[in-house]
Formats: sequence, C-alpha cells, structure tokens
Amino acid sequence: MSSLTELNQPDTRAIPAVTNKNRLRMPWPQVILFGAVAFTICFIEAMPVGLLSQMSIGLGVSEALTGQLVSALAFTAAITAIPLTMLLERFSRRPLLIAVLLGFAAVNVAITFAPGIWLIIGVRIVNGALLGVLWSMLPGYVIKIVPKERIGQGLAVVTIGVSAAFAFGPPISSFLGDALGWRAVWMIGAVIALSLAIAVRLALPSVAGAPKAVSGSERHTLLGALLIPGLLPALAATGAFMLGHYLGFTYIIPVMRGAGITEHTDLVLLAFGAASLVGVWITASIIDRRFRLLALLSTGVTAAAVVALAATVSMPAVLGAAAFVAIVLWGLAYGGAPTVFQAGVSFVADGPQLNTAQSILVTVWNTAIALGALLGGALLDGAGVPALLWCSGGLLVVSALVVTLGRRHSFTR
Repeated sequence: MSSLTELNQPDTRAIPAVTNKNRLRMPWPQVILFGAVAFTICFIEAMPVGLLSQMSIGLGVSEALTGQLVSALAFTAAITAIPLTMLLERFSRRPLLIAVLLGFAAVNVAITFAPGIWLIIGVRIVNGALLGVLWSMLPGYVIKIVPKERIGQGLAVVTIGVSAAFAFGPPISSFLGDALGWRAVWMIGAVIALSLAIAVRLALPSVAGAPKAVSGSERHTLLGALLIPGLLPALAATGAFMLGHYLGFTYIIPVMRGAGITEHTDLVLLAFGAASLVGVWITASIIDRRFRLLALLSTGVTAAAVVALAATVSMPAVLGAAAFVAIVLWGLAYGGAPTVFQAGVSFVADGPQLNTAQSILVTVWNTAIALGALLGGALLDGAGVPALLWCSGGLLVVSALVVTLGRRHSFTR
C-alpha cells in the first residue's frame, strides 16, 4: 500500500488523453468501484436506522437516543466538510480515499467493542469527519476519470450505491442483526471498508488535487463559490429535501408501526429499496438529456408521496395498503434525488470551485440529515407519527417549489 507521503505528490500516473475514438468510452470498472465505495459508506452511515431497536435494547437506551447516532455523524460532517476540504484539496485523490476507507474500518471496529451509547456517539463523530472529506472529494474524482459528455451518467451510476445503501441498508442490517447480533454487523462493515481500500489502491488511477494557485484564501474561495449563479437555490432545494426526507426516513420503523404494517417491515423496506433502484436506473438512463424533468419529478413526486402517507396515517382507520403504496412511491421518487442534487451542483460549479462547492453541498446535506434525525426524534416523542410526517411532507413541498422556480440557473442545463 502507498505511503502517506503520496498524499501530497503530483499526479505521476497521468490519465490517458481522450481521443475521438475513446471520447465517450466509460471506464466501467472504476465507476463501479466508486459505486461500491458509495454503497459501503452510506450503508455504514445508515446502520442505526436498521439496527435502531436492537441497539436500543442491547445498550439499554431509548430509540430516540439511538437515532442520534445518525445526527452525531451528520452534524460532524456538516461542520468539518469545508475546513477539511480546504486543508486536503491539494492532496492526491487516491491515497486520500484509501485513508478515509481505513478510517471507516477502524471506526467500525471501535463501535463493535464499545460498551455504551455515549462512546459510540463519540466514535461516530470521528466517522462524520471522514464522511465530510469523502463526499467533498469523491464527485470531483469521478468527474476526472469519466468523459465530459457522460458526467451525469457517471455520477448517476456512482450514486446507485448511495440509493441502494439507504434503501437496502436498513433491511440488510436489520436482518443481519437478528441473525448475528448488532455488533457483528458493524464488524462486517469494517471488513468491507478494508477490502475496498485495497481495491482502490489496485484499480483506481492517481489524480492530483487542486493546484496551489486555485486554493487561495478561505474567505475568497468560499465567497467565490457561493456567488456562482444558481448555487444558492440548488443548496436550498437540497437542504429542504434532505431535511424532509430524513425527518421521516430515520424513523421509518415507527412510521410503519403507525401505519399498521409492522408485521411486514422487511417486505416494506425491500419494496422501498427496489423502487429506489428503479428510480436510480431511470435517472442514469436520461439524466444527461432530461435533467430538469428529473429534478421536477424527483422532488415533486417524493413530496406528494410523503404527504399522502401523512394523510393516510392521520385517518381514524389507517389504510395499510394505501400506506404501503405511498412508501413505495416515496422510494421510487427518492431514488434519483441524490444524483439530481449532486449533478446539479456539479453542473452549476463546473470549474476551479467544484471541490469547494461540493464541500458546501456536503455541509448543507449533512446538516439537514442531522437536523432530520434530531427534530424527528423530538417530534416522534412529543407529537407522534402523523405530526412527524406532515412536517416531512411540508419541507419536501418547499424543495419541489424551489426546483420549479430555479429554471434559469440551478435546475437546468
């Protein structure tokens, strides 16, 4: 494995020049590896959702407190993404990615043997810093190795891993937790992260970080990125969407309990996941040709599905079949959303400010996730499932409206 000194070395293995013959050729093995990295990281991020009840029982704490494992990670990623990205943006991408994966493996090992919830929360804070670095630099790494004409598809294929992890991660971790115990699930995550670090070293090309001249002062870099036309509306839509989604999704098991479909929890979560993958497949197929249409559908249909679920759960006699349909529709529309927001920022900030813009996106994204877990726990304990879903649906409607109004710069191509 490469030494740490490689982190700050120039790109010694240049990527072959793009010719007319290979101009549109996608480096599928590398793109699929990026997708595997994204899946593993997001699977680890979402583990507390699937292991919520098991961990709360095993550690002797409430489900609301266990849910803060999500907010601890996300808040840290939000706080650290921008400064760490600026500190590390000149380092080569491959060794930086390897270091992050090794860090994830070490964190998972620590959680496996942690005796109590507060130590686990502390370890997840370290996890959050690693997450912020990963998502600030990963899109730029992908963009460097895929043809310019297929950037949207490259990001879409990579974020299949994101959608698959958030869709299938909770039921997989729940199933494995029942079969092996929740601590064993964290150890499995550590082994996978270590394996991926080795695969990255062997399979991915070396890509240099940002030139020193691009880095500039922190104030200038942040201000320059924020002044890019269309970036602020894109960030606002992303923040409202992710806050609304995680407000409900972090507590999807209590939501299903309120909908009267807890007897089929695994089936419902798998249906959500399958629908999400269909949404990602549709997105990957047409994002470079119908980007605005996808943005409108992803946000609008997600909002409609969660509002419908809130209405169903609020009825005196809950209709389990209607709730099931609403959850599946939620998964279908949500599947393409991470790709839409990631690609939207990449299209708007396509230039020297890309890494900084992505770090701001990571901050907004993870702040929304953390607030969703935090506020969702408070709403769940204080007002119940219907109030939780109505707040979730309202925020998703706001996101859809911002996308609808952002046709000039933010959500157009």
